Amino acid sequence: SVFNGMDKIIAILTDFGTYDVYAAVMKGIILSLNPDISIIDISHEVEPFGIASVSFLLYACWDYFPEDTIFLSVVDPGVGSKREILIAEQNGKFLITPDNGSITLLYYRKRSFKTYTPSAGIMKRVTDRVPEISRTFQGRDIFAPLAALLSTEGIEKVKGKMHRPALLSNLMPVKDKETGIIRGTILHIDRFGNCISSIHADDSAGVTGKTGIIVETGSTRIRGISNYFSEVLKGQILAYFGSSGLLEIAANMRNASQIYKIKTGDSVTLYYENTLNM
Repeated sequence: SVFNGMDKIIAILTDFGTYDVYAAVMKGIILSLNPDISIIDISHEVEPFGIASVSFLLYACWDYFPEDTIFLSVVDPGVGSKREILIAEQNGKFLITPDNGSITLLYYRKRSFKTYTPSAGIMKRVTDRVPEISRTFQGRDIFAPLAALLSTEGIEKVKGKMHRPALLSNLMPVKDKETGIIRGTILHIDRFGNCISSIHADDSAGVTGKTGIIVETGSTRIRGISNYFSEVLKGQILAYFGSSGLLEIAANMRNASQIYKIKTGDSVTLYYENTLNM
């Protein structure tokens, strides 16, 4: 469909921060090409180059935006290289992102994604706008105008060839069929120091509320799955399935990441107490 009016949204996610002009410049480009669009900031505080974090953040907010939203995600450690530009479509929503694994969680968990590279015609319109494309700020010169053109022209004019996206298998959990042991990864540390893993409640069906469940990361070992923070004492560590359905590790009213030295990329294991030695 062709987008019209203020009811259409571009939702932007970057690791640019707000100290510099980068995020504002992208918004300026978008508004210069479509002054009627609404722009929402998902976050500009993604950990620099944090593909795991951005993959989680896109997944966590995808369902809560209206149809026709264009998600513009620019966390781009490969900027200026030959990595592809990805346009994705699912249930009437769209994603524009460097093809670097940012789509991994959405692609695995939501299924039904159609993924493309931009059409040659639309890329010519994008690149013709500026005398020379920056090798270091393609958020400004490529991604922002591409999102604006998607908002005015519609998906049929903007999409090019079907394209299988780059996916990062380490962002998805692995379950041992014999023992039921699930091994995952810490994807994101939130502002409270809560450590969000790649293990979804669906991966561990029937676990919540059962006794004898252990969650481990590094030397930290947590017994049982909690339902909410104040089930444990202030400062005590707990594991629970958070608002996005993913297993999280937190400390009640404390920063679990700092106290227990948990960081993005750390491994997480969930198992029944009597299965690890099987």
